[in-house]
Amino acid sequence: MRKMKIAILGPHGAGKSTLVRKLDPDAIAIKYPKDNISLTIGFDYGVVLWDMTASSLFRRREIDKLDFTNEIWKVTLVSTTPGQTSLAPLKATLGNRVDGIILVLDSSNPSQFVYGLAQYEEIRDFFGKDKPLLILANKWDLRTDKSPAIPKYAFKEMIEIKPISILKGPDVIDIVLKFFGVVRNNILRRSIQRMVSAIYQETNSNEQKNKAKKVITA
Repeated sequence: MRKMKIAILGPHGAGKSTLVRKLDPDAIAIKYPKDNISLTIGFDYGVVLWDMTASSLFRRREIDKLDFTNEIWKVTLVSTTPGQTSLAPLKATLGNRVDGIILVLDSSNPSQFVYGLAQYEEIRDFFGKDKPLLILANKWDLRTDKSPAIPKYAFKEMIEIKPISILKGPDVIDIVLKFFGVVRNNILRRSIQRMVSAIYQETNSNEQKNKAKKVITA
């Protein structure tokens, strides 16, 4: 069974926890009370089983329903909020292992895209620019005439921003599964690149050894 890890990030109240539980109803929340502030910070942790061949999602308890002749991925979901200094050790741990990032924004809140742009910069600086990124404009059903337009050109790369309602939208799972496919392809591409690089280095090393032997025996 192959594995991937997805970080789900975004401002407070954007819908990160809702997304994790939409994908994995058995997800757990680990909270840390912050001194002198009426706010609880922490992260949500979930695991789902993705049948890439059948384009289906299963809970861990449904493992007996899987067809293991298909390509199966164990997908770990971790959500938190960038900028929480108390979670720096957690982010440091995630940084070495994250395969894809989902940035969730509240599209009905005018300030969220401002925060979102800053968090986008932090995400790219922290996790690197080679990780696939999906931006979800959540709470699309709550937008009014005063809601902000989607800033398609605010980000420094071509990223599709998906307008959705995580709570009510019927297409949330399909959108996320397509993103899993993008992450999968990126994982396989990087794996092939590492393999080719290792073969190239080994070939060069053998050639240098042969040259050295010829010099010694000459």
